[in-house]
Amino acid sequence: ACALLGAVASSPWEFKDATATRYQKTLDECLRSFSEAVQASGARALEQLREHRYTPATAAQVANAYLNGLGLKDEHIAARRGLCLALGCLGQLAEPAGEAVLAALAKEARGQDLPGGADHEDPRCREWALLSLTRSIACMEEPPASVVEAAMMAVGACAQDYATDRRGDVGSWVREVALEAGVLLLGVAGRHHPEVAAQWCLPVVKLLVEQAAGKIDKLRCRAMVLLRWLFGARDGVELTIARVVQRVCEGIPYDGEVDVAGPAKQLEGWMARCACVRDACFAAESQELTQVSTAHVQAGEPAPDPDLAPSPAAGPSRAPATSDDEGETALSGSQGPDPEEPVVAVVYGEAHYALPRVVRLLTDTDLQEPVLRGLVLGAGGLTESTSRAACSALVGQLRGDTELQVAVCAHLVTLCGPEYPRLTVPTLNTLAVLLNAGMVPETEADTVVTATFAAVNKCKDPSRYRAAVRVLCGCVQFAGAVRRRAVGTLLQLLGHHYPVVRQFTAQSLYVRLVQEDGAVDLGENTVQVEQMDEVLEVLTVTPWGGDKDKIVQGRLQLYKSLQMPLPKALKEVAPG
Repeated sequence: ACALLGAVASSPWEFKDATATRYQKTLDECLRSFSEAVQASGARALEQLREHRYTPATAAQVANAYLNGLGLKDEHIAARRGLCLALGCLGQLAEPAGEAVLAALAKEARGQDLPGGADHEDPRCREWALLSLTRSIACMEEPPASVVEAAMMAVGACAQDYATDRRGDVGSWVREVALEAGVLLLGVAGRHHPEVAAQWCLPVVKLLVEQAAGKIDKLRCRAMVLLRWLFGARDGVELTIARVVQRVCEGIPYDGEVDVAGPAKQLEGWMARCACVRDACFAAESQELTQVSTAHVQAGEPAPDPDLAPSPAAGPSRAPATSDDEGETALSGSQGPDPEEPVVAVVYGEAHYALPRVVRLLTDTDLQEPVLRGLVLGAGGLTESTSRAACSALVGQLRGDTELQVAVCAHLVTLCGPEYPRLTVPTLNTLAVLLNAGMVPETEADTVVTATFAAVNKCKDPSRYRAAVRVLCGCVQFAGAVRRRAVGTLLQLLGHHYPVVRQFTAQSLYVRLVQEDGAVDLGENTVQVEQMDEVLEVLTVTPWGGDKDKIVQGRLQLYKSLQMPLPKALKEVAPG
């Protein structure tokens, strides 16, 4: 019905204003539907009605009506979604309606100051609001610099949307649109305001790189395709806001049209020369900062690594459509490529293919933190295949480069801090992997122990304690003061009020101390083999999940055998 209405509205037929009004009422009802498909159809018809039947005054009147709807406290979520989508179909509006629409869409995209408070928080609403905001700016003949900057700030906020509910990581919907909006707005800024493009080029690249190193296959693929497109490897149709709208609202992919051939070769070129690409993006003489010469990128391009590229004989394997949080299905490449699936999407969705290339950006100091923010979620996550690919890529990049190891450890210590609570556990797990692989320099070990202790101080999350225990056990490999601090912290955790923490600590410490051959240097003293045998026996026979009196006796024996001073809490219960 909406398609028919839109076709009639765009036809050369003449009809009265009352007919257009009835059409408008019908579309308003469609936009309030609980079906997203109906809302998308209504928005397409509204765009045709606006283009062929609206006057500027009518468009402003409709926009004000939609803005009033968004301001209602009792409006239901589905209606708010439709209103956000519809505002992007009204084109360039005269002031003051145009300014009010842009401000409202930016607020909805951020999810701030909603009239219904928490009841109006909805990821689809934020996704469609950001899409409409980008669409409104893209259709402006000369968008003001302040408008583009405000939209870029909204993109940055949406790119950090990690909201979850019973459906999973629903924030990924918003983040995916944020990546596309950032690239498109960067193109708008490059054409009209080069100074704004120069300011936002690196932040947009950081957003893309973080998701390219992440654990969700779909977002990784999207970010890699957009990075290629941003740096000039454009083999097919130009990326436009219309294609993004089709993907979001109608499910029509554009990946195969934007990038139709040779992804691996192009990707190798700019990954290996990322510093040169970045310099070219910020060059003052560049007229359009989002377009970099492919020839410049390919200069000095290394030969493709056969160990990292998928086997041509096997064909690309198909990437799972779900996120890693929902599980991952590994399909054999021997099944051959799906002729319906764009090759670019298949290859970029494979963690073992994309991540070894993304970690090469760690050599660029400006991109180290975003790469690691994305990478730790995969390396320290729960999905085995992604974790294995991320860990292998990171260890391979760090091997033999002490300077890079120091820089990466410094960033990981920062990510353990209270500013990144979402990343604390995966970061600790990543540090444990690097410690076991020998990729943490001894000079950084003391800092790692300090950060680990701070991460679990006054914590109530058992998973964080388990991750911290792995890191502390990894630090036991460093003789002297670092080992003494690590062992001392582990002994304190043996007295934790969570039985699961005590048990895991005892098991992990036992496994680690078994690996020590001979006397153990604790800095201030050396524990002989006989005492180490006593320590191992106590760790084995003490019921760490049960009787508290036996736990206290076991801890007292451990401190005595290791010749370490008792903590204050244990002194109070020690006999004599």
